[in-house]
Amino acid sequence: MAGAVAMVRARGTTLAKTAISEKLVLRGFLVSTWVPTEERLKFRFKASWNELDIVAFRDEIKRRSLFHMFTIKVNNRKRIYNIIISPFKEVESRLYGIRDEHFFNLKHYCLVIQHIASGGYYRNIYLLPVDNLNKFLEKFDEIKRDIGELNELIKKSVQSERYNEIIRLFKKFNLTEEAERLERMREETLEGSGGWLLPEPQLRLDKLSLRIDDVADMVEDPKTREKVKRILEEQYANQLRLLVEDIKDKVKEAIKKAVKIKSREELNSIRKELRELSRKANSLGLTEVSSAISRVIVELNKAEKISVEEIEEEFDNIADKYRGML
Repeated sequence: MAGAVAMVRARGTTLAKTAISEKLVLRGFLVSTWVPTEERLKFRFKASWNELDIVAFRDEIKRRSLFHMFTIKVNNRKRIYNIIISPFKEVESRLYGIRDEHFFNLKHYCLVIQHIASGGYYRNIYLLPVDNLNKFLEKFDEIKRDIGELNELIKKSVQSERYNEIIRLFKKFNLTEEAERLERMREETLEGSGGWLLPEPQLRLDKLSLRIDDVADMVEDPKTREKVKRILEEQYANQLRLLVEDIKDKVKEAIKKAVKIKSREELNSIRKELRELSRKANSLGLTEVSSAISRVIVELNKAEKISVEEIEEEFDNIADKYRGML
C-alpha cells in the first residue's frame, strides 16, 4: 500500500467544484472551558538568607524531590530569594495528564473558529458541532470526576508524613510564617473550604449566531447599523476563514499520512478520520466543505493521486464564497 496516494498534481484527478447555497447558517456552540493548572499546587514564598543558608536549604528540598525554582533579586545589597516548591509531585503529574486529555477532547470533538490574543500568546475559541454535543459533555463530566478524585488524593497527601516533614523543614530554617501557612492550608483542605483543593472545571456553551441582519437590526440609526454590519461581516468572515482553514489543515495532514501508509489498516484509519471530519463539517452546516472531504475519501478509495494544490484551491474558494453568504 505504500505510495498509494501521492502529493503531486494529477491531471486525471480534478476534484469537482462545489455549488454554494444562497445563505450560510452555522449550527453549533462556542465552547469556553477552564481546567485548573499545576500552578495551583505550587508553594511560593520569599526569603532573605546568607549564601550558606540558601545552599543548605536548596540541598534539603532537592533531596526530598521538592525543588522547583529559585530566582534572586538584589534589593539594597540584600539578596531576596523567590522560591517555589512542589509538595504534590504525583498529583501534578496526574493533573497534567487530565489537562492533556481535556485538550485532546477539544481538538477531537470541536473545530477552531477564532484565535484570541491574551497576555502575549494566543488561545483558541472552539466551535462544537451539535452532533458532538452529547459526547463532548460526557467527556467533560469525566474530567470533572477525575479532578474530584485528585482532590481526594490531595486530602490524603496533606495528612502524610511527607507533608509533616516539609513543615518541619521550614521550621528548621526559621521559616515560621511559611510553616504556619502550610498548616493552615492543610486545615482548609480537610475542611473542604479551599487550601490545596483544585476548583471544579468550568464549561460555558454559547449558541453560535452568524445572522448579521438579525444582530444589526437591533440598531435603529441607519448609518450606525451599516457600520455595525461591516464590523460583524469582517469578524464573522475571519471566523469562517479560520474554521475552514482548520479543516483544510486536517485534510492535508491526513493526505500526508496516506503517502506513508504501509498497510490497509492504516489507510482505513485515515478514511475513518476523514469521515469523522466530514461529519463534523456537515453537522455545523458546512455542507460544501463536507462534500469536498467526501471527494477526497473517494479518491483515497480509488488509490488515485491527489493534488494538494487543488485541495488548497477548493477550500480557499469555499471560504471566499462563504464570506458572501453571511
